[in-house]
Amino acid sequence: MSEPRSTAKLEAEIEQLKAEADIPREKVSVAAQSIKQYCNSNKDYMIPSVWGKEPAQANKFKGKAGQCYIL
Repeated sequence: MSEPRSTAKLEAEIEQLKAEADIPREKVSVAAQSIKQYCNSNKDYMIPSVWGKEPAQANKFKGKAGQCYIL
């Protein structure tokens, strides 16, 4: 069986849980709307349906290497 936890550890865990309970929460619908608004107002080529394909000159760090295949 597991060893019983000390009182100090349990009190520390309770304090941690109380602190986490006081953190303000945001509804999922509000967070989703915020993410949607951000994605529609900031160019992100990971969302090609909104911004289209990335122009070749846009990413100066992109390598000239070919495809990578894992066998």
